[in-house]
Amino acid sequence: MNAQIALLQDQGRADSASIDLTRLAATWKAVEAISGENLRRSYEKSGITTCHTPGAVVVAHRGVPVATMEGRFSRRELFNQMIKWLHDQGARIAETLLEAWGDLPIPPGHEVVADIPSELRWILAIRSNKVSVSVRPLRVRAVDQARVHAEFRVFLDEPRAILFIDREGGSAGRADLLEGKERHMRATTYQELAGLIAQRFARAIQRVDGRPERTA
Repeated sequence: MNAQIALLQDQGRADSASIDLTRLAATWKAVEAISGENLRRSYEKSGITTCHTPGAVVVAHRGVPVATMEGRFSRRELFNQMIKWLHDQGARIAETLLEAWGDLPIPPGHEVVADIPSELRWILAIRSNKVSVSVRPLRVRAVDQARVHAEFRVFLDEPRAILFIDREGGSAGRADLLEGKERHMRATTYQELAGLIAQRFARAIQRVDGRPERTA
């Protein structure tokens, strides 16, 4: 038995620090390696190996454990277990993000829209590896008032995100509130990523009509 491979145990806590980022990235790679256009590739060519232990089989992708199976199992059963685990991790990541964004500086007359169950369903349906949270106007505002439209697109394979923050209306007309490389973000944990996104959003909305907005 490979001494580096042990039976996998899921953490019960929902905080970002408890998410096994190494396993997370490897599991997404393993899912892609045995599905879609790779459906008929052998385990060997897909980087999948197995290690038999008493009563279980530990499956690894390029040396990183990604699933624990019982006895004999099919390719479909392995895929289903991995994608279900990724769905559960997506829910934990989303919870971490929303908790961190509890005091997000939302401009007056705007709201945060986070339909997480719908976003997570795409993991099971098409192996989507991202969730999006939006900020949008509550209602149509006067023509001379600035409106902010933002999307925080967070990826579930590693702590990274793409931001889209635009302004329309107001004295300055329509504009992208992000500059240069501000749109792309990476962090060491999802909790850190959430904090960085909040900071970048706060800086961006200070550019609305050239003045900071108050928290709603």
